[in-house]
Amino acid sequence: MAAAFLHFLFKKGLFIIIIFLALFGVMIEYLQELSNKITHSRIHGRFDIEDIYANIKGLLLYSLVALLFFLCSRGYRYVRVK
Repeated sequence: MAAAFLHFLFKKGLFIIIIFLALFGVMIEYLQELSNKITHSRIHGRFDIEDIYANIKGLLLYSLVALLFFLCSRGYRYVRVK
C-alpha cells in the first residue's frame, strides 16, 4: 500500500520508490534488533529475514500490477486513437 500511495503521488518514480521502500524495510528490521540490544529487552520485535522477504514480495507484486496497468492503459490509448 505504501508503494501504491507513493506511486500515486510521484507518478514517474516507481523504480526509486521500490528501492527506497525495500531499503527502508531492511533498515527497520536491523533497527528492531539494535533497539533490543541497546535496551536489553524486547520492545519491538526481533530481526526476521522472513519479514524482509515478505516486503520484497509485496513490492514485486505491486510492480507487476503497476506494469500491467501501464501496459493496458497504453494499449487502450493506442486502440482508441486509431
